[in-house]
Amino acid sequence: MRKILFCLLSICLFTTACQKAISTQTIDNGTGGTQGGDSTFTPSDTLAYEVITNDTSGWYGIWIGENSELMSNDLDSGSYGSPVYFKSGWKYTFVPKHAPFQMMMSVDARNYVDDITINFYKNGALINTQTNSPIKGFAKLLMNVIDDTTKGTVQDPVVTYEVLIDNMDTTAFEHDGWIGHWTGPEGNSSLINNALGLDFAIPSGWKYSFHPKSLPFTMSMQASPYTKGGATATINFYVNGVLVKTSSADDFVYPPMTYDVL
Repeated sequence: MRKILFCLLSICLFTTACQKAISTQTIDNGTGGTQGGDSTFTPSDTLAYEVITNDTSGWYGIWIGENSELMSNDLDSGSYGSPVYFKSGWKYTFVPKHAPFQMMMSVDARNYVDDITINFYKNGALINTQTNSPIKGFAKLLMNVIDDTTKGTVQDPVVTYEVLIDNMDTTAFEHDGWIGHWTGPEGNSSLINNALGLDFAIPSGWKYSFHPKSLPFTMSMQASPYTKGGATATINFYVNGVLVKTSSADDFVYPPMTYDVL
């Protein structure tokens, strides 16, 4: 539905112009914070997402939660229906429970035409911001916040998914983003309890590292440029920091790319 709405919007516009334990979360409507921040991180540091929009009807989207899981607005009928739209000023404050950690959000204004801004905070200080990406009414932002030098072992490996976008056609909508799904530490799909997981573009450079809950473990992922033919999406699989498999395509590849960790 999002892509259909964008096509209608485009016509209108054209005619007019190894995770390790590190703890708590709160959701409020605060808008505080000053520009600043640094690249270091301690277990007591807090992070926050904030969304500001001129759309009085609200916004919806996806983001990475404190456990590195993919999160989104709920649907008004549980597993189906319309999104429960959040108001401007929504804020999600948390302490990441794992490292490494990337902050990531991808959001739309409800009516797709008003300014929308994503703000990232650390300890109340603004560390990154993005307004209207790629166009008014849409925004996405990715930032590496916590690095981790922990190495996996044969008995307790660290597996990593990575998606990179290149060969971009800059005239294509969301040419620098991708959509897809992957299998997490417990063998579950990232789309479990997330009905919006394939509706929003994730920025290039997304990376997810974790220890599988048990072995053997099958790494599994599908990814595609947000707009078919608008770019090339490359999936990389790593085990203990070593690239073990890679695949590139300009559309979804079926079946999903897999790799068995024994």
